[in-house]
Amino acid sequence: MVGKLNRVIMRNKLKQYLLILCSLITFAHFYACEDTLLNNMVDDRVYLLKSGLNETQVYNFDQATAKVIVVKSGVGQTERKVRLDVSPNVLSAYNTANLTDYKALPTSVYTLQAGELNIPTDSREAVFEFIIDVVKYRAALANEPGVTFVIPCEVTNLNPGERDSAKMQTLVLPTIIEPYIYFSNPGFRTENNDITSKSQDILHFINKIEINYPANGAVQYTLGIPANSSSLIAEYNATHSSNYVMLPTDAVSLQTTGEIIQGVNYGNYTFQILKSKLANKYGKYLLPLKIEQVSQSKIHPTDNIVLIPFNYYE
Repeated sequence: MVGKLNRVIMRNKLKQYLLILCSLITFAHFYACEDTLLNNMVDDRVYLLKSGLNETQVYNFDQATAKVIVVKSGVGQTERKVRLDVSPNVLSAYNTANLTDYKALPTSVYTLQAGELNIPTDSREAVFEFIIDVVKYRAALANEPGVTFVIPCEVTNLNPGERDSAKMQTLVLPTIIEPYIYFSNPGFRTENNDITSKSQDILHFINKIEINYPANGAVQYTLGIPANSSSLIAEYNATHSSNYVMLPTDAVSLQTTGEIIQGVNYGNYTFQILKSKLANKYGKYLLPLKIEQVSQSKIHPTDNIVLIPFNYYE
């Protein structure tokens, strides 16, 4: 009996030892994998997002900004410090190597916000910003037509890693963009909007409105029927030998306010046509709409009006 009990005890101890051994093997394997993973990860490397000729769109906001972006890739366990200098030597070398004739933008046209930047351990980029004086820039272009102005930049990595280049070069070529909101299809719309006895009493329409810039938050806008609608229709009729008349205002239910959410460059505006409000059952109508207000940027000076045609017949 005692011998049998001892054998049971020995078997239980053996099971415990085996469990402990399996746990140790699993634990060791886990850390071996972790070490292998870290060994395969590359050290941090710093480089320009856009080296060489950097053609950049500069939106004419209150501050028109051209950017030079320095990127850090890799494990992300080190901090970097970088410095930007405007260098005529960079421009000379580029023109010689590429047989170009770019000219340095006068320093009075721009201001470098900060010449040295840190890229912290947990960060992936640093952004140098040039504030462009748009009026002076356009004056420089007008004074020397045919000249392409650039800002020649040399970025120095002040504490480079083994895989880093100590110095990096780029030429910033700004293109000024006026930030606008506008109708996607301005002017006279060419689609056929037919209304007949078989049409529903309320007709629903959706059209698109756009912006050409990266918005800082949602963009609110207001639509309306322009005060000079009659003259717009008369001008169109005279130019195109047509006989459109104004769509009765009480036949329109317009969504007068709308929003373009941040991260996209367009939104939809809607309106309804009330068929019962059209007294004449035969006719060609125009609905003029105008962008009247916007919460940021500007309204396009010509693409802010749309003329939507309707053909009503039984």
